[in-house]
Amino acid sequence: MEAEAPKTSVAKHDKALIFKFFPDFAKFIRENHLVDYIQEQIDLCRDFDLPIMKHIAHIPDDQLIEMGIPGHTEFLEAVENNTLKDLLEKNLKLWEDDQMGILGREDIAAEDLTMGTNIRKKTLLKFLPLYTNDPYEIIEIIKEIDAYDAEGLAAANNLYIKILTEKINTHIRFIEGIASTSPAAIFIWDFNEKREVYTNMKMPAILGYTAAEYEEMGDEIAARIIHPDDLARVTRYNEALHTLMDGETRTIDSRARQKSGDFIWLRSHMSVFKRDDTGSVRQVIGITLNVDEEKCNEEKLKQNTEELLEAQEMLSLGSYTLNIATDEVEATPEYFKIFGIPRGEFSREKVLANIHPSDRERVVRAREKAIKKNSIYDCEYRYVLDGKEKILWVRGEVYIRNGEKVMKGTVMDVTERRHIIQRLQRSEELYKEAQAMSHIGNWT
Repeated sequence: MEAEAPKTSVAKHDKALIFKFFPDFAKFIRENHLVDYIQEQIDLCRDFDLPIMKHIAHIPDDQLIEMGIPGHTEFLEAVENNTLKDLLEKNLKLWEDDQMGILGREDIAAEDLTMGTNIRKKTLLKFLPLYTNDPYEIIEIIKEIDAYDAEGLAAANNLYIKILTEKINTHIRFIEGIASTSPAAIFIWDFNEKREVYTNMKMPAILGYTAAEYEEMGDEIAARIIHPDDLARVTRYNEALHTLMDGETRTIDSRARQKSGDFIWLRSHMSVFKRDDTGSVRQVIGITLNVDEEKCNEEKLKQNTEELLEAQEMLSLGSYTLNIATDEVEATPEYFKIFGIPRGEFSREKVLANIHPSDRERVVRAREKAIKKNSIYDCEYRYVLDGKEKILWVRGEVYIRNGEKVMKGTVMDVTERRHIIQRLQRSEELYKEAQAMSHIGNWT
């Protein structure tokens, strides 16, 4: 329910802002001391550190005075002509309609109203001795200034409250809109009352229950819907919410039983909403999302990754991504196994040191050429590890990623394949030699 805004009208009776002594005093200031009058108010605003000053702090005084002359002149002339009621209503309307020039409607703070009224009165009183020494006239002028201040401040405060009320109501509608349209279950849990003091009623829909069925579970809700394997962990999580720090958010993933009997994954984020007088957590606000699809995809990805790594191990094949500038490499376990260098100790220098001396220069040239031309790096070379020689085939593509040059590719231990090819080639040679010696040929 929205708060009701107060009315902003000024005095009910026009006579409340009709003055006898104030008008001639205002005319005296306007005709003789206008610039000094404005400067005095600027100085007092700074001395009192008026909140509104932060919005115009960058403007020099001479410019502020020039900007203030029309407005202050209008005010003093309104006093002279006893039209303050009309001016007050006009200015309140400009404020309400957000048409105040360099200031926005919500730039005005409560202190600006109360302290601003006091500053204007102090400024007027400073010039009063220059106008008259008559005690009676001074007292009457002060009375009339106070009367205007009371009427003006009351009307301004009413409008200020109205603007705040509208802002609050807009915020409430915004929050309610989020809560009603969000697919997430949003709730506030009170530890003292041991119940939800607010909920957008999305949790029953997520799990397939009616609101009545969900409420009927009462204190048994956790035991009835949380997966048995997750129940102890969820219980510990809930108990630990009492230690939440302000601004901290804690998250937990758990499985919950739907009305159909199937379990789905939920993710809950919790933070402090309210503390009691002792500083202990009284209420927490929570958001719960259905992340079952995400979890299923995550499990599939994990399974695919495991199968890929198993396939790489069977083929003696490793994949890698190398940052050219930093020589940092991200690779699969088989990559490091092929080179025989642990992940934490891996470096390009160690790899180069193990490449057969006769192949090293060729490998370096091929790599540098690919990097320079952003092309394909494709090289087969002998690699000596613990005194044993094997043959590696490395292939990679150089490209730009996020402004950095990287090489992405694979490395494969082709020693056995190369030996098979060599044996086949040797068998072919021996076969041809036998034919030549026997003067035998074959044809198809």
